[in-house]
This record gives sequence, structure tokens and C-alpha cells, in this order.
Amino acid sequence: MENGFADESQVGDRRSAHSNLAAATKRRIDRDLKLRLSVRQRHLPATAAANNFVGSMSRKGDCWGTVAESFFASLKKKRVPWRHYQIRAEAQRDILDYIVMFYNSRRLHSTLGCTSLNDYESDVVELKKSAN
Repeated sequence: MENGFADESQVGDRRSAHSNLAAATKRRIDRDLKLRLSVRQRHLPATAAANNFVGSMSRKGDCWGTVAESFFASLKKKRVPWRHYQIRAEAQRDILDYIVMFYNSRRLHSTLGCTSLNDYESDVVELKKSAN
């Protein structure tokens, strides 16, 4: 390092030391996270039972939880990021407008045969009327 520059061996030593430090840090974070999760998992059922909470997880093969997840995912991706709300009431009005004016009336849902929720609901009502 006579000219102010590190030679190749020093650079390699620094890189390996940095990668070793990064790997050790990642292992420590992973270990701490696993420990925290295991503590939470042990205490959560007792806390939930003590407060009369009912779990919201559905059974295996029951897809109703994914419906809500899909709705909120589309709301977060398509509406909320593009808006800047000043107050909570403004956000509530805008989200209600999104649900009523777009999501239920115009958005096509592939699971409903590429129809909107309102059209599907009116078709079901018509079908029930004709069955009676």
C-alpha cells in the first residue's frame, strides 16, 4: 500500500470479512426472528382464548379468505396509491365510491364468468324468480 492503494490480497480479505459479517448477521437475525415467532406462537392461543377471540383462518381447501385478500389487493394496487387523502372521511368516501361505482358494477370477475358482481347478482335473482 505504498501508493495509497490497497493490493489485491487486502481487497480480497476485506471482501471475505464483509461477506462473513453479512452471513453472520443474517444468521443472527434469522435465529432471533425464529425465537420471537416461537414465543408468539406459544402465547397467542392462550391470549386469544382468554379474550374470547375466534381465529379467522379458514380450513384447508376453503377459499373464502382469498376473496377478501383479492379485493384488498386490488384496492391497494389500483386505487389507494394514486390518491392523497387529507382526512379519514375523505378516504372512506373514496373507497366506498370505488366499491359501489367500479368494483361491484363494472369490474369483471373471472370466477363469475367474466361478469360484474351486480350483473351476476341480478342473474341469480332472475334465476330464483323463474324457478319459483
